Amino acid sequence: MVFADVAVIAGSIAFGKVLIHDRPLTMMSEPLPLDPVTLFPCRSIPGAVATNPQDPQPKGPTDFPITAPAANPVFYRTYSRKTASGRESWQEASERSLTGLQQLGQLGDSEVDLIRRMQRQQKALPSGRWLWVGGTAWVENPNNFSGAYNCTSTNLVDWEAFALMMDLAMMGCGTGAILEPRMISRLPVVRNRLSIEVVRDIGVTPAAQRRQDSTHQIENQQVFLRVGDSRRGWVQSYRLLLGLCSDERFAGTVQVAVDLGDVRPVGEKLVGFGGVANPVKLRDLYERVAQILNKAQGRQLTSVECCLLIDEAAVTIVAGNIRRSAGMRQFAAEDQEAATAKANLWQQDAEGNWRIDPERDALRMANHTRVFHDRPSLEVVREAVQRQFQSGEGAIQFAPEAIARSNADLLPTPELHQAFISLYCEQGRHQAGQWLLQRQPQMSPAELEHRLGRYGLNPCVTADTWVLTGEGPRQVKELIGRQHSTCVNGELFSTTPAGFFASGVKPVLRLRTREGQELRLTGNHKLLKLSAQTQKAQYTEWVEAQTLQPGDRVKLHDHRDAQPWDGQGSEQEGWLLGNLVGDGSLAATSWRDTA
Repeated sequence: MVFADVAVIAGSIAFGKVLIHDRPLTMMSEPLPLDPVTLFPCRSIPGAVATNPQDPQPKGPTDFPITAPAANPVFYRTYSRKTASGRESWQEASERSLTGLQQLGQLGDSEVDLIRRMQRQQKALPSGRWLWVGGTAWVENPNNFSGAYNCTSTNLVDWEAFALMMDLAMMGCGTGAILEPRMISRLPVVRNRLSIEVVRDIGVTPAAQRRQDSTHQIENQQVFLRVGDSRRGWVQSYRLLLGLCSDERFAGTVQVAVDLGDVRPVGEKLVGFGGVANPVKLRDLYERVAQILNKAQGRQLTSVECCLLIDEAAVTIVAGNIRRSAGMRQFAAEDQEAATAKANLWQQDAEGNWRIDPERDALRMANHTRVFHDRPSLEVVREAVQRQFQSGEGAIQFAPEAIARSNADLLPTPELHQAFISLYCEQGRHQAGQWLLQRQPQMSPAELEHRLGRYGLNPCVTADTWVLTGEGPRQVKELIGRQHSTCVNGELFSTTPAGFFASGVKPVLRLRTREGQELRLTGNHKLLKLSAQTQKAQYTEWVEAQTLQPGDRVKLHDHRDAQPWDGQGSEQEGWLLGNLVGDGSLAATSWRDTA
């Protein structure tokens, strides 16, 4: 894989400190200079200057290189907090988050110095959530610490789970929900019909008189709800509404009067979390929730109705104008209603105008995935791929494979990995769990349940495939069962302790480019295909290898900014090998140079 990249985009490869040059060897008429500034462009930070006089010079101090034009607006919109003197710079935000990380992890001086250097050079970052809340007084509150997580997953088994997801979303976390029957079948039956009336609008109460918590009073079939001016207050009101639909103290229709007067208006500052208030959708939330629940009166909610309840809360939430809610919803493979929930969202009226179905609009807030606990048929897989191609939806997951990968500490060998999958498919989830328990007898029931709930999916390459790691080029067969860092488009990403894993014997394709690069991979492995090109831009899409046709163009990894690795040989030897690999020959030029 590395040598395939070299043949296309590399003019020089070294086994010492220099990794790769950014121009094709065949276009060169003279030796390529091993200029470290050209190979590894300096990243501009406040107070820094470019060291190559040929590089474009920034007009003033900047946090990010000029090659990343979107970095500054994204950073200052999403991660830079307001201070007394204005917005945080990149160095200030990094230092704040690092201070919080040092306290949290009780890091030593050498660890702090390493992280500081990597952050300032923009080679390693904390999670996006931690970059926003790390080192603040807000995150030190135990009630807020979940806001440090980028992603979460919740088993939807009761009304508290819905409230938890809204709370997490309001802190900016991505929210995942498992909506399989074994979870949502624990929800209560919807007994009561809800009728909503907003009696006081947002922002009426003077700031000094606002209440933080939501309160309510019950008089016969009437409930008076006063919504509090806080994250906790919003969640409490949402949780109350859900509970009222199954509350046995009522019979028939429950009249709910909603008082929004304490809620701060749009644009007012959020002192602790940061950002500004944005409650423009809050007024509609209670009526939409009531409509969904009323349709289910006399029965339990369906998976799609559960999804709608979550997504209506997500529509309401703009986390202080810092991050919109992002979601993942996992449904049972046989759940056909969920499989087609997003089909034909846009509809055309009699006059030819397109509009989105208002009853399902909120479903756009999350991705939908069907979970298979046995092997899906070829027809099912083909249909799923076609749906994803047409709409971006229709993803499927093969749970046994994902669970085996995520339990690599208990299944360290390919034989154990495959044995678990076979047992899971043949005898079911329970027996597979008991088999794991035999290998780890001290495991608690809670831990076993958690281990059996880890889902995911990966495509495959062959064992002789070359990949670029933090230690240099390695073949996949050298990385099976070993944690390592893999270089993806110039950036290093750490694998799980299992590293690469054997996934059985499968048919493979041989992909060969006109330039001579070659790769063997399974048909479902995705590659980045060039779909269109103009003078100013290239347009790409991820496609499965089996869909490629002769003449298609694919993009290779761009490792020009990859970190160099220590290895045998000198830069000169690397330059020589790069020439031989890239062009296959050496020839004297009219300038008496060798190229």
